[in-house]
Amino acid sequence: MKWISWFDVPFLKIVLSGALINLSTILGAVFLMLFSASTQAEEATYESIAGSALSREELDLVHRFEQISGEQFPQFFSSAVHQREYCVEIGNSCHFSLQKRVSKVHFVLKGAKNFPSDEEAKVAGGALIQALSDVSNVTGLQFDFNNPNGSDTFIYFLFVDTDEYFANPEVYVRSWVARDGFNNRERQFDWFSEFMRSTTPCMALTSKHDDNIIRDSYVWIKNNLGPFSLERCVAEELFNSLGLDEGVGVDSIFDWPLVAQTQAKGLHDLHLLMLKLLYSVEFEVGQTQSQTTNRTSRLLGSSE
Repeated sequence: MKWISWFDVPFLKIVLSGALINLSTILGAVFLMLFSASTQAEEATYESIAGSALSREELDLVHRFEQISGEQFPQFFSSAVHQREYCVEIGNSCHFSLQKRVSKVHFVLKGAKNFPSDEEAKVAGGALIQALSDVSNVTGLQFDFNNPNGSDTFIYFLFVDTDEYFANPEVYVRSWVARDGFNNRERQFDWFSEFMRSTTPCMALTSKHDDNIIRDSYVWIKNNLGPFSLERCVAEELFNSLGLDEGVGVDSIFDWPLVAQTQAKGLHDLHLLMLKLLYSVEFEVGQTQSQTTNRTSRLLGSSE
């Protein structure tokens, strides 16, 4: 994946080559600089930038995926949209209606000051800036780093200080994990405790709402993973908080056919294509898995 040109801006060279950094401050400043023109309206909603037809490069990507995987892309895409990782517990019968975000996303970044090394802090900052920019470009979603001020539309992104947690789990959970907006806070605490006891490097939780609009998501990433896993976790859990999932049978979106061959660290072109499709006007909040499969097939056919 090509890194975007604004990494050559002197401000960012200073930031990302310096000592341990305050990522919240840096990310807020960067996104204010990059997206200030598009985030003026207080209650701005996204406008899909995905066209009604795919480009030749995107069609070639779909064909390469089908050749490598032996799977039809419309079925694969609809599974990622409608199945969730925890469906594994009850087999393949767990299907959600299509869910996605429909308004500006408040991005709340926490725990970014306590990485084990300067290198990991810089990797996390660079990966998060890149992933947010890629997502905004293909979906039209806007990310706001200002205080949510009671908004229920946010991503709470926590880099977990594992040493601080194990020194006093109860205090850490009360200080960093407890969020008022989650539908079931007690279950959230249970999940976090299970997460910290496991070897799972990162996790995303999204509250389910009756109208199928995604509002609040909670991302937890252990801060002692090392640069490669840290970069992948940032990209994957942001991806998972937008309405797509790895589905059943694989551990990660980086295990998908085509993606696995590249050893990608950030979001692959296949991930970005799927986000573009999900946030295009052809795919509506609440639609069924069969509708998603059929509309994807029609869209591919009309683009040939």
